[in-house]
Amino acid sequence: MKQLSGKTQQSGFTLIELVIVIVILGILSAIAIPKFYDMSTDARNAVIQSAQAAIASSATILYAKNKAAPTTAEIAANVAVNGVTVAGTSGCVFTITPSGGTASTFSLDTTLCSN
Repeated sequence: MKQLSGKTQQSGFTLIELVIVIVILGILSAIAIPKFYDMSTDARNAVIQSAQAAIASSATILYAKNKAAPTTAEIAANVAVNGVTVAGTSGCVFTITPSGGTASTFSLDTTLCSN
């Protein structure tokens, strides 16, 4: 076929195609955002659980090394978890504060620590 002079064939997306793509992206983002929110909560909980495990491990190691129950201050000083502050209080209770999160408490068995 001959092309008419002065008329060129243009290629591109139609308005309907663009609207359909935007709608699909909106639906996908509506599904994905809550999933990412849940993942951040799960990650924060995992950090707290790892700090609790580090406290228990530290208490066990210090107990085995000294053949006596360590104090909460000694246990807290021996714990190193990135992005978490661990503070020992009386009664073998530890306060775990992740960076940007709320503090939670963890109680250790009194056979592994002393006041």
